[in-house]
Amino acid sequence: MTGEGHPGRPKRLRPEHVCDQLNRLERIFKWAVQPEDWQSMNRPMTKLRDPGEEAQRREEYSKLLRNLHYSDLMGHCEPTINESLPANNYPDLILLWQYSEGILLPHRGDSGNELVVSVPEESVTARRSEFARRLALYIVAAEKQTSVEYLTKLCRKWDPAASPKQTDMG
Repeated sequence: MTGEGHPGRPKRLRPEHVCDQLNRLERIFKWAVQPEDWQSMNRPMTKLRDPGEEAQRREEYSKLLRNLHYSDLMGHCEPTINESLPANNYPDLILLWQYSEGILLPHRGDSGNELVVSVPEESVTARRSEFARRLALYIVAAEKQTSVEYLTKLCRKWDPAASPKQTDMG
């Protein structure tokens, strides 16, 4: 291995940076967000894809994240819609992740589609650790413009104890 660390891998995807960022975000969502805030944040929407309710949610998420006072979140907490690439607006990414996970779907009734699967509120709270990991993966993948699967594989193989500098020293 060369002194550059990972030849052939773009600098933005080096595991020593990406996996550390992923771990920090996961810990923030898992431990810094209070259980009642987590449950409120992941409640079903009254009306899906409603621009007004989505804007309200992004505002709530923005306030929640700003109040956590973590440097990893600073500059990423604007309640506006993500229009930049790579995506870096956490409230909007949280909303998109919640839609992809089925968290915002109503638990009964008005969807009319029996194939739509929602996540019960109790399950979101009980599986908080798992969901915090999946949310962190979603955010980092969006920021790095790669897939969740690639990041999972990259960080599974990465061993923080064997840094490139230590390996090069012999």
